[in-house]
Amino acid sequence: MTGTHDRGHDGSGDHVVASQVAVEAGQLLVSLRDRLIREGAERSVLAAEGDRRSHELIAASLAASHPHDAVLSEEGANDRTRLHEQRVWVVDPLDGTREFAEGRSDWAVHVALVVEHHPVVGAVALPGDGLVLDTSRPPVVPPAGDRRLRLVVSRTRPPELARSVAERLGADLIGMGSGRGQGHGSRAGRS
Repeated sequence: MTGTHDRGHDGSGDHVVASQVAVEAGQLLVSLRDRLIREGAERSVLAAEGDRRSHELIAASLAASHPHDAVLSEEGANDRTRLHEQRVWVVDPLDGTREFAEGRSDWAVHVALVVEHHPVVGAVALPGDGLVLDTSRPPVVPPAGDRRLRLVVSRTRPPELARSVAERLGADLIGMGSGRGQGHGSRAGRS
């Protein structure tokens, strides 16, 4: 089923919703973290509350704007009925929970839309950098020239497979936190 939000013929409204929801969740997370740190909360509380509160905001926002769309959230229940829906929002309410709880800026909020099993909309809010990347205006990738490819991997949990992929591509592995990889290192994809 299609959501009731007026998307226009080109789906531009979905791009706007994805970006707005990601930004709002990011703003909530920044405020929440500031407050919890002032109150002396433990890192585990920062992480749990950040995940929970961001998930709740995103789920409520999408339910209000697109009540008939399914939502798959890393922090939500695994409702398998989404597998039969035409439109599914896929979200990671707080990518880089560890970095968020450590007070770092390299974390992100992801909001994407899959229509009939094809990704069509995506937004990544990087509140620590005041940046939102989205599919309504993707960045222009500069020509490679003589520069080596960079393959961005988790700073704390790089997959073993990444080494062999980097070797085959002639790429350098760059370890980064969740948000930093989306906002900086991978934007141009090359060093």
